[in-house]
Amino acid sequence: MEGIPGTVGGAIFMNASAYGDGIHLVLDEVKVVDPDGTSRLIRCDELDFSYRNSAFKSGKIKSWIVEAWFHSKPGDPEALYRKMELVHAKRHRYHEYMYPNLGSAFSGSIYKALGKRSLKFKVVASLFYLVNYKLKLFRRESPINRAWLNEVAMRDLDLERFRGLFSDKTLNTITNRGQHSSEFVAYLEELEKLLEGRVPIENEIVGEL
Repeated sequence: MEGIPGTVGGAIFMNASAYGDGIHLVLDEVKVVDPDGTSRLIRCDELDFSYRNSAFKSGKIKSWIVEAWFHSKPGDPEALYRKMELVHAKRHRYHEYMYPNLGSAFSGSIYKALGKRSLKFKVVASLFYLVNYKLKLFRRESPINRAWLNEVAMRDLDLERFRGLFSDKTLNTITNRGQHSSEFVAYLEELEKLLEGRVPIENEIVGEL
């Protein structure tokens, strides 16, 4: 969870997860307040957790999270420090730090889904993934090395008009460089159309829009 912004309740709501770990793995139970004002305890196994989803996010439970209980175990401080340093470095590689942003707009990888709309982009993106993440030929990848992959997407998926609205690191992060709000909305609507529901938009983005 190192470097993930937000609240405890929000992390439970969306089942915040990263690098193989998730909030559901350490949660025991939550206390909620129902719309009628009554409170109750709900066990973790009753919250329908799945990837970036929960009974709260799906709307099955329409209550407010007010308390949460977690379990943990003692760890080696040095090992934890090394893991946090590694995760922090990964976040700097993939997350936008140079411009104001709302983080990932869609819940999951959009590149695979975009590949279904363009064979050319699918081939290029697959080769990029194979070279960098399977064969690991270039392990000193710069955070903006993927800018050229975004260029292919802009040309092949007709996204050129949205240049400057998203991070060089990923099409999934919109960046505020002084554009009008309507431009952000238009870009996200275009991505939603291209993704065809394969990757859901994040709740906090919906709230901002």
